[in-house]
Amino acid sequence: MPWTRGFLRTVPPAAADVRPPRGFCGLDLGALEPRSRVTPERLAEKIAERFAFERAQIGLYAALLAKLDACGPIAGGPRRADLFWILAEERRHVMLLVEAMAVLDAGHHEVVSLPPAGLTTTVAQTVSRLLNHPDATFLSALEAMLVAEFADRNGWHELAELAGHARVPELQRQFEEAERTETRHVRCLWDWIRRSGVVPTEQARQEGDWGSPV
Repeated sequence: MPWTRGFLRTVPPAAADVRPPRGFCGLDLGALEPRSRVTPERLAEKIAERFAFERAQIGLYAALLAKLDACGPIAGGPRRADLFWILAEERRHVMLLVEAMAVLDAGHHEVVSLPPAGLTTTVAQTVSRLLNHPDATFLSALEAMLVAEFADRNGWHELAELAGHARVPELQRQFEEAERTETRHVRCLWDWIRRSGVVPTEQARQEGDWGSPV
């Protein structure tokens, strides 16, 4: 992705803090109800959609770790321990969503099954294909993962708004915290891409916690 690499290195770091337009790479705009009509049932549907994406994120980070093992670390890039740390946070988000669905179920609201494929699922599938492509470099894999993290962060932002309009303040607070966590993920990926070189070096192997378990 040479054009992507050049673009990412010319955009200022502050761009990592800019939220995409509401609904972009997050929840489907056409599926959102007007805010005044958000019901717990509707919120449950969007939680199920987010749950599907978060499960996909776990698979994406597993693929990114496999790409790191195959290609080796790059100068300025993440250590294996860094990726395991993010992977653990994505797993906690899955459990958060399971608990959120249980909260809604305890309130006697119907919790829906996983939704059909939508925009977020398409993003995850596209990124997965890039991560698993045999010709993809680790740097290009990081760039693809940044797209997924932007989608993830924006999805939590939308979910927190919906929880607020559905008058479930505790879930709104937890979803806002998840959004802040995803913002950190975006910043980490952004910094690794900006600092990285293209060819792995022996110094990177020594400094990158190469082959070390968490």
